[in-house]
Amino acid sequence: EFLGVPFATPPVGALRWEKPTPPESWEGVRDATTFSYHCTHFIAPFYPLLGLASGDHGEDCLYLNVWVPQGVDQIESMPVMVFYYGGAFILGTGEMYPGHLLATQGDVIVVNFNYRLSTLGWLSSGDDVLPGNYGLWDARAALQWVQQNIAQFGGDPSRVTIYGHSAGGSMVSHSVISPQFDGLFQRAIAISGASSSFFSLTRQAKGNLLMMSEIFGCDSSDSQEIVDCLR
Repeated sequence: EFLGVPFATPPVGALRWEKPTPPESWEGVRDATTFSYHCTHFIAPFYPLLGLASGDHGEDCLYLNVWVPQGVDQIESMPVMVFYYGGAFILGTGEMYPGHLLATQGDVIVVNFNYRLSTLGWLSSGDDVLPGNYGLWDARAALQWVQQNIAQFGGDPSRVTIYGHSAGGSMVSHSVISPQFDGLFQRAIAISGASSSFFSLTRQAKGNLLMMSEIFGCDSSDSQEIVDCLR
């Protein structure tokens, strides 16, 4: 397993509410034995009792994890499955869904990734200032990483299946219909979620932004001024 592999530059500071950009390269050997921070998300007191995500979290969270069956090398060309976790778009992390069992029993390479959640992933002004869907752009960046790098793990970039449940299923559905995802996968499985699901759509984008403006003391109704203040 290869854990905590960066697929984008940390979306902090001026990069908050921006599309993800490629990560910086590094020299030498990188430690890939531990999971990264979770993306900042909603945590209820009972989550630890249910084994739900409750660990360290923050905005520097755009990392993915790869599970490879034992004995596979770079000359292999194995199918790849990329998982989108669910959680109502407000909680979740790749760490909650380790892929080692599927990789070994299904004879596939499994990838999952963190994406921005809640306000940091889905806030929108309803106009060009803050168009939103940053969590979905994170998914696209993860799939681009897979296309560019999965062959080094023995995976076949022309045999990529995306799959997800609940909110993750809705994101899979969004990925299928969006031209921004063309060529990044070949098959898709959406479980208990679709683009038309009631929880997949924001109907009061500007109203939500104004509410955030009030909560954080950004005294303005102008989209750009609010975004600058929140950043």
